[in-house]
Order: sequence, then C-alpha cells, then structure tokens
Amino acid sequence: MSGAQLFMACLLVAHIVSVYVFMVGFMLTRIELPRRSECDASPTAYDAVREFAAVHDLSGDYSRRLERWHAAGSPSVVPEWDGNGCWMQRRFRKAVLVVVDALRFDFAHYDQDLDHDEHLNFRNRLKLFERISSTSPEHGRLYVFEADPPTTTMQRLKALVTGGMPTFIDFSSNFDSNAIREDNIVHQFRKSGLHLVMMGDDTWINLFPNTFHKAYPYPSFNVKDLHTVDDGVIAHLRPEVDAGAFDLLIAHFLGVDHIGHRFYANHPTMKDKLTQLDGVLDDLVGALDNDTILFVFGDHGMTSDGNHGGTTAKEANAALFVYSKRAIFPRSTGLRHPIHPSIKQVDLVPTVSLLMGTPIPYANLGMVISDMFGLNGDLAQRVHALRTNAWQVQRYLHEYSTESDVFETESMQHLTSEFLAVDGQYLDATLEDAGRRNVVLEDIVSRYEKVLLRSGELCREKWTVFNLEFMAHGLFLTILTALAATCYVGFEPVLSAPGMAKSVLASVVMLSPITHIVVGLSALSSIASSACIGALLRVIYDAFVSARRDFVFPSIPVAGTLFIIGCYMEGLFTSSLISQDGLAVRYFAVSMALLLGLFDLRLPGVDGFISVLSALAIAILLRIMGEGESFGPGALLSDEFFSPSQLFQTYAGLVVLAAFMVAQISKLNQPVMRVLLTVWLASILVVIGVYWYKDVSTTLDSHASFHYLPNYVYVTSAFAALSVTSSSKFGVKTNRDTSISLLLGALTGPLLLVQGARSPSVYAAAYSIIGLLEARRKRIGSRGWTGIPETTFMWFLGVRVYFATGHTNAFSSLQVSAAFVGFETFEFYRSGALLALNTFGMYLVCIIGLALLCPDLDEASSPRLHKRDSRHLGYAFERPAICMMFLNAVRAGLSTLNTLIQRRHLMVWDIFAPKLVFDTVAMVLVDVLVVAVVRAARRL
Repeated sequence: MSGAQLFMACLLVAHIVSVYVFMVGFMLTRIELPRRSECDASPTAYDAVREFAAVHDLSGDYSRRLERWHAAGSPSVVPEWDGNGCWMQRRFRKAVLVVVDALRFDFAHYDQDLDHDEHLNFRNRLKLFERISSTSPEHGRLYVFEADPPTTTMQRLKALVTGGMPTFIDFSSNFDSNAIREDNIVHQFRKSGLHLVMMGDDTWINLFPNTFHKAYPYPSFNVKDLHTVDDGVIAHLRPEVDAGAFDLLIAHFLGVDHIGHRFYANHPTMKDKLTQLDGVLDDLVGALDNDTILFVFGDHGMTSDGNHGGTTAKEANAALFVYSKRAIFPRSTGLRHPIHPSIKQVDLVPTVSLLMGTPIPYANLGMVISDMFGLNGDLAQRVHALRTNAWQVQRYLHEYSTESDVFETESMQHLTSEFLAVDGQYLDATLEDAGRRNVVLEDIVSRYEKVLLRSGELCREKWTVFNLEFMAHGLFLTILTALAATCYVGFEPVLSAPGMAKSVLASVVMLSPITHIVVGLSALSSIASSACIGALLRVIYDAFVSARRDFVFPSIPVAGTLFIIGCYMEGLFTSSLISQDGLAVRYFAVSMALLLGLFDLRLPGVDGFISVLSALAIAILLRIMGEGESFGPGALLSDEFFSPSQLFQTYAGLVVLAAFMVAQISKLNQPVMRVLLTVWLASILVVIGVYWYKDVSTTLDSHASFHYLPNYVYVTSAFAALSVTSSSKFGVKTNRDTSISLLLGALTGPLLLVQGARSPSVYAAAYSIIGLLEARRKRIGSRGWTGIPETTFMWFLGVRVYFATGHTNAFSSLQVSAAFVGFETFEFYRSGALLALNTFGMYLVCIIGLALLCPDLDEASSPRLHKRDSRHLGYAFERPAICMMFLNAVRAGLSTLNTLIQRRHLMVWDIFAPKLVFDTVAMVLVDVLVVAVVRAARRL
C-alpha cells in the first residue's frame, strides 16, 4: 500500500469516527420512561395531587386550596359515573380508526368555489366529509391535522399511538419497524380487555407483535403496488364492522401514499384512488351504529412530487375527520373555532383514550379535543377532560425532569406555577354553587388549554438533548482531517505504515483514557478516536519533517480556485443560501469553468483560443442542465413523456451518451472487442429506452412483466465493470483512457435507470463537459495541469448534477421509487443500494471522470495512475483524489460547525440538520468511492 493510499484509508476511518461521535451528541433520542398509566391510579386522585403539590407548590397557596377542597368531600364538576371507564366515563363502545396514508388536508377539503378546469386531480374527490360537516355538523367535523417532523410513516404512527414527539434521529428507523415499548393506546386497550382488529399496512404488526386479536396485514414497501393493501382492507372492513366483534378497529390504506411515491400528487391515478376511498368511507359510515365513533385521518401529507419526510406545510398538514351517528359536537361553534380547526396529531391520543374509557398513555403530550366533550354547552365535561389531561402531562414532564436536565428549572417552575394556579381555580369552582360555577368554567377551559399548549411548545423547543462534549470532539476530528489533508496535498510527506502504527499506538495509550473520562465516550469510541488523532497528527508531523515538496505560495490558478471555494463555503452559514444551494452551486461551477478558460489564455497560439471557447461551452452546458423538476423513475406521465420536447431530451441524450462511449471504444486495438462492446452498449441503451417507453405506456397492474429489462442492464454492466477492473482484463489490452471510459460506461446504464427518463439530457451534458476537459488535458500536457483547479471543478460538477437531477438537502427529495426499478418487493440492502445510486451516483461519475482527466507523467514507460514525480505533480491521480476528499470534508466540517452553533436556531431541524446529514453521508460515501476507484485505477 502506497503512502497516499494509507492516508486515504486514514481519512476514511477518521471521517466515519468523527461523524459518528458528532451525531451521537447531536441527535440523542429522548429517554423512554418505562412507566405505564394505570386505570386505578388517576393523576387527579387526591393522594397523587397532594404528593405533587408537596414538592412543587413553592408558595403553599395551592396546598391550602387542595386541603379545603378535600375537607369539603372532594367535589367534582361532573357527576359520578357507573364505573364504565377508568379516568372518565366511557362514551363509546367501539372506535374505528381509518388511516389513509399521506392524506393531505387539501385532498380531504371540498372547495365549492374551485374551478374544475384547474385539473387538480386530488381536489374535491372526497365529498363525504363536506356533506356530513355541512348537513350534520354535530355529527362530523373535519380538522387540519398537524404532524410534528419527521413526517415519515413510522414516526407518525408512533406519535399517533403514544402521543409523544419522535426526535429527528428517528427518521433512520422508518424502514426498521421495531416494536413500540413506550406506553400507548393499543397496549392500554389490550390491557383493558378490549378486542383489537387490524387490517392493511403490515407496519402495525411490526410495531405491535402478538397484540391484535385478529389481523389482516399486507406488505407495505412496494410503492409500485397501488391496490393490494387497499383491496385487502376493503375486502375485510365491512364484514368486520358488520360482525361488530371488536372494540378498536384499525384500517390502514396505502394507495394514496404509493401514488405519490410512484408518480406525484396530481397524477390522474390520484383522482381514481380518492374517488374509490370516498365510496368505501361512505359505505362504512352507513354501517356504523350509535355506539361507534369513526376517525379518518392521514399520518402526514406529501409534497407536489409525492414525497414526504420534511417540515413543509404540504408534508405536515394532514386531515382528520371525526364522525358518530350520535351527536358529539356543539351544533354552532361560534367564533371560537375556524371552519376547519387545526389540531396537533398527538391530540388524537388523549381524545380516543378518554372517549373509550381507558387511561391516557403515560408519555402523552397531546391536548384532548375538548369540543368532543362539550355537547350542548356542557362545560363541566370539557373541564374534567382537560384537567385529567393536564395532570397526566404534568406528571410526565416532572417525572422526565428527574431523569434528564433537558428542561430549564426556571421554565418548569413557571409552567408549574401557571398550572397550579388554574387547577386551584378549578378546586375553588367546585365549591361554588352551579350558577356561579358556570361563570368561571369557560375561563378555566381556556387556561387549561393554554397550559397544555405551553407544555407541548416547551417539549418541541427543548426535546433534543445536545451533548456538547461529543459534538465538539466530533467537530475537532473533522477539522483535524481537513488540516491533515491540506498538509498532505501541499507537502506530500513520505508516510510509512510502521511509523503510522507507532503513532496510533502511542495515541491510543495516552489519549483514550482522557477522552473516555473527560468527553465521556465509550471505550471503543475512545480508542477509535484516539487512533485517528494519532494517525492524523503523524501526517501533519511528517509534512514538515519529510516533505517531498517545498512550501511555495499558491499560484494564480490555485489562488483563484481557493477564492471561489472560500466564497461558496462561507455561504453555508446562512439559511437562505442553504435553501438555494442548487443555484449557488450552479453559479460557482460556471465561475470555475470560466476561470479555467482564463487560466488557459497563457497557452500559445490557437490552443488558448480553443480553451476559452471550451470554457464557454462548459459554462453553457452547466446552465442548461436544468433545476431537477419531475426527476426519478416513474415521475413522468405518458403525455409528458411522449411530448416532442421530452422525447427529444430523452433520446437525444441517449444518442450523445452513445457517441461519447463509441468514441472511447473505437480506441481499442482489437476489432472483435470493438464490435462486442459496441453491440453491448447499443443493447443497454435500447433496453433502457424500451423500459421507459413501457413504464409509461403499460397499465398500472402489468408493471411486473418487464422487470427483466433493468435486470439485464444491471447484470451486463456489472460484468463489464469487473472485466475492466480485472488485472487480467480477460485478455483485452487497453490504454488507460479507454479503460476509465469503459468503467464510466458500465456505470452509466444503471445510473440512468434509477434516475429516470429526464436524466439522459443531464448526463449527456455532464459527459460532454468531461469530454471537453479531457481534450483540454491533452492540449495543455502534464506540465500545464495544476490539479487543484481541475479537481475543484469536478467536485462542483458532481454537486451540480446532484441538484440538476432533482435532489436537495431535504429528506422529501429522496426518490424512493428508485429502490424498486427492476424489482417488485422491498429488500433492505438491494433497495438501499439502488436508492444510494440514485442519490449519490453522480459523485462516482465525477470521481471516475477525474481519473480520466489526470495526465500520465511518463506515458512512454508507464500508463499507471500511481506514477509519481516528487517535484511537480505528486501522484497523478491519488493527489487529486485526496483533494476531492478534502473538499467534501471541508463542506461537511462547516455544516457540522454551523449546526453546532445554530443548534437552538428556529430552523435547525428544517434546514441545518438535513443539510448536515446529506453532507456527512456524501463525505463518507465519496471517501469509500475514492478509495475504491484508486484501487481499481492501479489495475488499469
């Protein structure tokens, strides 16, 4: 292993360790308390209240009120109930929860003024909600159902049953449906002896194994399947309702969500699906009896392109419709509520619990929908529900505070004082006569609601516990890697494995105990981080002791490049530029292209003029790549795909890519191999074109019949890549440029498939740019190739293509449909690899392209990339590869620093944290790809 490869391996490990340590400090999940609410342990019981007041009533005023109330016989504003119910009288015998995955609010809201010529396929299809809300407002009401981020199905379902607020890191468990251990309504219903039935999305079975008395689960991860889950629910829903052998029935439809993922929100299929659901729900409403309450809701919404996971209004605002044949709402809401009130999703948990007579889950933070307890102006029931809810939340917050210092003492004292004040007012009101009592109950309702809202806001503000020591240590490691990379590129120290091993061993012995004790890292993490520190410090030391290059001030091309890099990186500290990162990258990529042309004016004769024209052409190609609209597999409708402009972009792009590859294949010396490779290239491009044609022109139910087409591309491309990188080359002798180009061609087919039918035009532009840069390299020769500007431009090109193919620094931009190209079912590793190729594949293109642009230092004697010249270029490819790793490390390091500084910023979870995740993942993946390409390059 050469010194450069040793250093690259060191960078890779150090980046992984630094990211891990920082993320552990930044994204700690909240503590799950192992406590459960008990039916016979109401939080409003006198003994529990007295114990709470003894600790938290600092003034003693509340305790005096409490004793006066207790001495009067502990009166209540509501009469005693018949024992049917735990903390409150049970009001319904059965509940039906219908989850329509990704039911955005405007999907459910009927707009009577909507112009039907607007061609919104998702509007005014669910007519049932509007009909009931307008004709029988006391029986049904539609709400805006606000979801807390992250808006992924797994986290939303957890919140909808526990009443808690999943933290940001829970996003990673969206495809890992571990059983819920925290107290929740499903377990409370089961413990209360209620009969549970479930049908639809099999995620419920993973969350609650061996919990349902009867279950009809269907696989949920095949986003191309729009009907299997829904048809299964429809087949069992009405028979189970008619049989009536349930207390809680959960039906989870997935078709709406899958249409969004496979196509987009306004796809014509959405109209049919919503119309189908409207009919199903209409039939269900007619089958309900007077003792059943129905909740129809979405777990989240979706963006215009059908994705979700972020915090935009379209993703967070779902719909909730509540209905009962028995009147449950006040007939006139007055001015207190808007036409469609807005509530938090966690508010469903205490509401369902109290309506069904079960305890509210211990960790619930939602506020009961009090209107459902105030029929005919019954303020007493509303107050009782809110008081029970408020005591449950206060009990949880103070219990949590004993386990964690996340809440400031002053904030908790203020909240507790406010709560005890309103509860004291309630105690006093119970001692008044009925006439005087009703005067103050309205005010008590409002004050309880304010306390509950403030409790939720406090948790949303302070929920994530930041470990600053971990975060600072992770940031220190990232900065140290950037410094070591700078020293290596600048001085090219002579590295040896024995010397590196000695430094690592010494660092582990001396530093790991310190990091373990002072920082608090685990033993393994302390050893790993100490080893990385030792290795990086050794590189910095060798840079000054055994450098192969003398220190020189940066040349004008390098100085100009550093200026552009600095301008771009500085913008990463502003939320506005992060939100417009794609436009910023386009600007700086064009600037780098023009800067390269300016540098080439020094070339003699016509070469300088040609280089300037090439730079202008590159700038134009960067501009016309587009901004990534409607990208991803299946993103185009048949009408869009078959439009003349789109057909030209798709198939002209394929022709340009074919021309690029044929030009490289023509350099082969063996005629037979030229023919075979040309036929193979033509076959995969034809197969890709046919696949896209069939994908948009066949019926939705016949998509499984042509999965063999992408699989042909995957298999033959993998074989081609192996044949190129094999040391034997299967007997084929090629020059270096041809080998690299063939490796690029082997990647192109799978990459186009997972990117979708809009991608050929983007990659045709990118490959044309690489071709122009390759011609430039041959014009200027090895002595005119400075390395750093070219590497920086290729890095900007990779990021430019990333944004041009529809990706952003938001989880909602993940093109999930890529995971199913060529396959019907979800398989974690295979589907994850396809999604990773879709998201980060352009970085691999640019790394291979960079290898193509690096000159041979001694083409007459050795075409290998690891040839070195200690006085000029260093490693012909390895040094630029390290520059590529350095640029990603700097970007990730600045995102890390920015997130550390802005950790309490209002937009940290909306902007800074997603940016951090994408930048750090890109950094580690680029490291892995660089190491792999360097290893492969040595075989060429």
